[in-house]
Amino acid sequence: MLAGFGRLFIVITTNTTTTLSSMRQCAMIPWNVLQIWAEPLSAMVLLIISVDRLASLVSPLKYRKYGRHFQIFQVSMAVSIVASLVLPSWIHSWGEVALEHSPICWTASGIAPKFNTIFFLIRIICSSASVVVYVILWIIFRHYFSERMTNNSNSNSALYLRMQRRFTVTMGIWGIFTMILYVLPVIITSITNSLQIEALNEFATILLTFTSNINPVVDLIVLLWRQNDINSAMAKILPFVKIFRHKSTIDTSLK
Repeated sequence: MLAGFGRLFIVITTNTTTTLSSMRQCAMIPWNVLQIWAEPLSAMVLLIISVDRLASLVSPLKYRKYGRHFQIFQVSMAVSIVASLVLPSWIHSWGEVALEHSPICWTASGIAPKFNTIFFLIRIICSSASVVVYVILWIIFRHYFSERMTNNSNSNSALYLRMQRRFTVTMGIWGIFTMILYVLPVIITSITNSLQIEALNEFATILLTFTSNINPVVDLIVLLWRQNDINSAMAKILPFVKIFRHKSTIDTSLK
């Protein structure tokens, strides 16, 4: 949102056809300072959530005991990896003062090409891997669900398993939207950049910017629509979230 308002202001107040910016200017512009962290980390978070769900299913007892430590480790590793790339990228961009970039300053304009390639690979690999992990997770869960339901006649255990199944399906839907709204636009942008057609590059970049910002909103709506517990918790903090609340309860059918 910050980037959108900032770029809209530039378009209104600046002649974007004659004015150019340097890589240093684009790197230090406020929204790119945030975006250079947010773009790779958003893809990493998708993978972290997938791996976290897989760990909770494969080894539930250890996960219950060490889950918090595992989550902190994953997040710390992700932040460390991105920091090891962002800081050198900033240092490199500081010496790039040639006026050769659009004043709109797309995120890529403030990053050296070699770092752009690395960030691109992180986004593609992590977001795609998150979807693959959910497929594996769903196969494992479906294979053992019937057996565990049979062996756990206790109503609390059965309810817990159904809750886990519902959340797994929710994350699967989340993964599908991520593939459509994030992974595919990133791939399309990469292909158009390789063609070096300016008009096509601009369109692909705008498309990616729009879909990548819409993706978290869609994911949140799916989460609130599918998960009554999360919906209720959010409704206590943000009353307007009640509009997502529905009367369906956890049942025995796959949804």
